[in-house]
Parts: sequence; C-alpha cells; structure tokens
Amino acid sequence: MKALLLTLLLSIGFTGIVFADDAYDAYQNKDFETAFNEYQQRAEQGEAKAQTNLALMYLKGEGVSSDQEKAIYWLRKSAEQGNATAQYMLGWSYRFDRWGKQYFENVEEPLKWLTKAAEQGYERAQYELAGWHFYGGVDGEIEKSISEALKWYVKAAEQGNADAQNQLGDMYYIYGLLGKDKQEEAFKWYIQAAEQDQNQAQFQLGSMYETGDGVLKNLNEALKWYKKSAELGNSKAQFLLGEKYYFGEDVLKDYYEAFDWYSRSAISGDAKAQFNIGMMYANGEGVSKSDINAVTWLTKAAEQDYAGAQYSLGRLYSHGYGERTFTPLKVGPLKDRVKAKYWTKKAYENQYASPEIKELAEHIWNTLKLWEY
Repeated sequence: MKALLLTLLLSIGFTGIVFADDAYDAYQNKDFETAFNEYQQRAEQGEAKAQTNLALMYLKGEGVSSDQEKAIYWLRKSAEQGNATAQYMLGWSYRFDRWGKQYFENVEEPLKWLTKAAEQGYERAQYELAGWHFYGGVDGEIEKSISEALKWYVKAAEQGNADAQNQLGDMYYIYGLLGKDKQEEAFKWYIQAAEQDQNQAQFQLGSMYETGDGVLKNLNEALKWYKKSAELGNSKAQFLLGEKYYFGEDVLKDYYEAFDWYSRSAISGDAKAQFNIGMMYANGEGVSKSDINAVTWLTKAAEQDYAGAQYSLGRLYSHGYGERTFTPLKVGPLKDRVKAKYWTKKAYENQYASPEIKELAEHIWNTLKLWEY
C-alpha cells in the first residue's frame, strides 16, 4: 500500500502549490513541522486547500505521526466545501488497497465524493469512477454499467488521461464490449495513449500494425511500437521481441538480442522467458554457457509451475541433458536423481503439461526407475 499511496500523493502534490505562502515554502524546504502547524491553523479556520494539505501530511507522516483516521477527517472537511482533490481522495482511499474502507459505513459515501469530483471535471476522478462502474466497485458493491464506464472513460480520455485512452482502446478492441468491427475506434484511442508512453497501448498498436487489424499492415511500425513498449517495461513486449529475434521473425535472427529481451521479461517474472533464458544459458546461445545459470532460471520457471521447465530440470538432473525444443542440451552431467525424481513427477502431474511433455516425463521416469530414489 505504501508504494501505491506514494504514487498517488506524488501525482497530486500539494493543493496549495498554485500560490506562494509561508506553509508551502516551509514544506518545499522540508521544514515539515512549520508547514504542518501553519496548515493546521488555516485548516481549523475553514480553508479547504489547507485542510486537504493537512490530510496529505497526516497520510505521509510529515511533521506529524502518520494517522489515516485524521487524514480522512480533514479530507471530509475539505470535500464538504467542494474541494475536488479531497473528494477524489476519499473515493480513492476506499478502492485502492482498501486502506480507507474501514472509515466508511458503506460504499455510498466514497462513491458520492468520487462522483462529485468527476462532475467538477477532475480527470483522475473521472478515470477512477469509470473503473468503479466497469468492475462493479471493489467487491461487487455496485452494479456494473458499461454505459456509465464508457461515459466517464471518454471524459477522462478527452482530458488526456492515457490510462483512460488505453482502456477505451481495450473496450473496443479486446473486450468487444462496444460492438463488432470497432478496430478503427480502438486505434484512435490507442495512438493517443501510446504517444503519451502508455506501454500497454504501445503493445496493442504493435499488434494492430503487425496484423493489419484496423490499420494498414506495417511491420516496421509494429516493431517500433513493440520496442517502445518493451523499453518502458512491458513484459509481454519484451518476451515477444525475444521470440522474434530468437526465431528470426520479421527481423534478422540474433541470439544476443533475443537473450537481452528475454532477460528483461524474465526479470519481470515471466515464466516462459525464464525458461528460455535457462535454455540459452544451457546451450550457450547469445550468452556464455553456464550450467549454474541454466539451473537458476529453469528453477525460477519451474517454481511458477511451468511444465517445460520442470521437465527440463528433471531431464538435466537425470543425466545432464535437458531440452528447449526436445533436443539434447550441451551441458555437462549434473546428476542428482532425487531432484530428477522431484521435477519429473512435477512435470508429469502438471495440469498444464502438454501430452508430449507428459509422455517424455513418463519415459524418463520409467527408464531410470526414478521411483527408487
């Protein structure tokens, strides 16, 4: 919750930033005690912006011990005077990580404040409110409404909210909630979000350009947007680029490039990328051969229940061979029949294992009589 809260607070900033004053100057100079005392005095006199800033200081624990209950108290005071930031934060506190949920008797109050902020044109509130209607609140407290979600996503998107623009693209293109053959409408929203570095939208643009869906097919444009998305940390784009460079799809085959992109995706936790990195270490493809690194990455994938990695570990520990596409690994013997038994059984019993992997795992099991270990 702390990371999420910090992101929100950094994005909002202090509402007093629009004018210079002693409290703001003290805050900027990290004299939080002076800033807190000044905002507290003005908040008690009824100044809405000071009340919101005081609430932020309570949330962040600046100049005072962190106190969520007092933060909610001052946010309510400010919201009642029409401060859109405070209204938005009351709604936000209920949904995200539910830290504020305990301070409300039911969903009506935070939803009321969020709606008021959205109706004032507060873009973040519009996006958040759209999410409430799209997903049905946090735990289905309100009825889902695609029409209400669409209304508020459009309002936020028209104000430049990249996440709202991306969500509209998804609603038209992926979810198919707004009718068939809406690719051009989806492209319109995706391109706006992508140009603001929304990496999911960039990935979808790459897909549209690659397939010619809703736009003229252009593999160079597809690769451009995939790379932009991948550079911004999109694990799916990183993995896809790894695949393209490994197999030479729409680009010249390059194991070094493939290893680089697979590695980025693997570090993000993608199990298949971890498996591929393990196999590249095992075979010395795009990287110096390393049994230790091969086992490390294969184990990471196997622990995420990736059947191919489980089978490869079982085979590797059986007699020093594993497989990427079911061909021998070029590694030295790493025999450990106890581990071979463990991972081979895992692979065979994995509900997601293909029939081919099950058959191969069974073959190792029976040939080496792994039940004996």
